Amino acid sequence: MRTIPLFLCGMLFLLSGNHLCTGESKKAINLAGYNMYQKMIPDDSIFIPSLIRIYNDPNEPGVPDGKDFRRLICRITGQNLLVSIGFYSPRNLSYFFCYFSTDNDKAAEICVRCQSGGFEVSEETQPGWYNTHLYSGTPNTTTYYYTMELPWTTLFHNLDTVQCWLYAMDGKDRLPDTGTVTISWWELVSVSKTETTLYQGDVLYRQTPEGWWIRTDGKVDDRSHLFFPGSTITNADVTALLDSIGCATTLTNNDAEIWNRAVQVWNWLQTHQLTSGANYTAAQTYYQGLGNWPSIAQIAYMYVHFGGIYWGTCMSRSQLFATLLFGVGIHPDRFAIAEAYWKASYSQHMYVILYLNGHWYYLDPTCIFQSIPASPASIGCTSADYAHPVGIFTLPGSSLSYVPLVE
Repeated sequence: MRTIPLFLCGMLFLLSGNHLCTGESKKAINLAGYNMYQKMIPDDSIFIPSLIRIYNDPNEPGVPDGKDFRRLICRITGQNLLVSIGFYSPRNLSYFFCYFSTDNDKAAEICVRCQSGGFEVSEETQPGWYNTHLYSGTPNTTTYYYTMELPWTTLFHNLDTVQCWLYAMDGKDRLPDTGTVTISWWELVSVSKTETTLYQGDVLYRQTPEGWWIRTDGKVDDRSHLFFPGSTITNADVTALLDSIGCATTLTNNDAEIWNRAVQVWNWLQTHQLTSGANYTAAQTYYQGLGNWPSIAQIAYMYVHFGGIYWGTCMSRSQLFATLLFGVGIHPDRFAIAEAYWKASYSQHMYVILYLNGHWYYLDPTCIFQSIPASPASIGCTSADYAHPVGIFTLPGSSLSYVPLVE
């Protein structure tokens, strides 16, 4: 049994083979298909009404039963993680700790100090010290159980899996004895719905901790080095290009500023796309001779030397548009190239999706001739199923790993 100093995390090794348990047994529960499971804990009045993750801990002979962790129970309620900690006899601890690792290493990034009157959630500021307050709340307590509700995204942001363990200094008990318990949003969530698409029939979507609806069969292509090479190159041509667009280029995650910059890029493309003439032919020859998707420096070269940008297929237009959005500092988690079916199940169309104010919007650069409004709105002009992309292509540095429903 390890002793962990107050608000310090020990070097804890991951446990392979954690399993789902019911009651006192160590038998795994099969959650394939997200079947509902219900059980009344026999020694107290806590009821488990949904998908659950249970870890049972053996009765430690050297630990008083009131200080001895018996089980950890987790489930999702709304957008929150409900954590219940059970003891072998009426709880007799003044405080204990619930730790979470968010990066799969041996130490915790989140520490929850649990007391009878309340719990405090803090984030690590330096190894072993938790000085950034994230959340506080009042537990629901019974004779044998201590239950707290934790807002998933406040603590874990866009992660869908974290590692957890418990430790009590008074009694020196730990659950599990070594390693961690894996808590997965997808093992616990049961919120899903069916969307009727234009060309593929009904498709299943599930809800993420952030509240997004994501396609269960969606494909994410994160080979940004292929689709967005040289994204951070700077030279005189790039400076001239960005100056011509005329907006700030510092990284931003602000909704209003993101839309403002997207508007400026869209309006710039309206007047700088080349579709005919000698400059178009020269830009086309240059573009097609690259042998790769163009970097921002190569896009800038077209602008400086030919007065505009070669305007090719839907994928090339989307790649150009997305590269410029990245160039003006829009955070890569806020947009991606999307791929959807168009007219028939074998015909695909590419466009850009943008996340603002809790919603995904689509902006199709094939429709660059359309005016873009001052307030966020989707823009499309084809019969593509914009709302139901089948895949996305992410930008350098993006953490997007799901294909969202575009509402």
